[in-house]
Amino acid sequence: MSQRRFLALVLAFVTLFIYLVSVAATEQEMIEAARSMQKSAHTQSGLERVEAGTVNINAAPGWPQAALRLARDRGARYVGAEQPVLGETSTGWGPLRKTIPQQGEAEHYFYSYIHSSTLLGQLMELQFKPTPEKSHDRDKVAVVLWKQKLGEETPTIVHIDLVKETSFGWWHNHMQNFETVMRTIRDGIP
Repeated sequence: MSQRRFLALVLAFVTLFIYLVSVAATEQEMIEAARSMQKSAHTQSGLERVEAGTVNINAAPGWPQAALRLARDRGARYVGAEQPVLGETSTGWGPLRKTIPQQGEAEHYFYSYIHSSTLLGQLMELQFKPTPEKSHDRDKVAVVLWKQKLGEETPTIVHIDLVKETSFGWWHNHMQNFETVMRTIRDGIP
């Protein structure tokens, strides 16, 4: 392998690593933004959002599709958009040299919920089951954070939080019509 090819290969791996770190940071920022929106909505309703863990829904076949059907039926909430930095381009020479970030397509984030009373909620074991150690507690609600890229048919699941069930009316108080959220993503107007 020539020295130039080796250098090009090293640069490609460095660029890929920077992109993956950027995507992970963006996703974590969106997770925190979604949590903040939910906490604020709960507080405005006089309730507290109590976290109860996380779950990997992508591990079970068919669950992401069922979660998306629930989002279409029960609504979603737009979180925001990010444009990942794919790399940099340099222009100019010497002191006039500047780098311009090259950004990818916008990635839009929204969340939906899965209630313990739904079939998927039952499969995810969101309903409280008493044990000798814990005789009473509350059911859980799964809050699904989605990422939608323009041009892709279906969104992908980024993260799922479990929160303790309260009297918070997810649909009545907080969620938007799914088609409204998709229109926001398509038109780019939050």
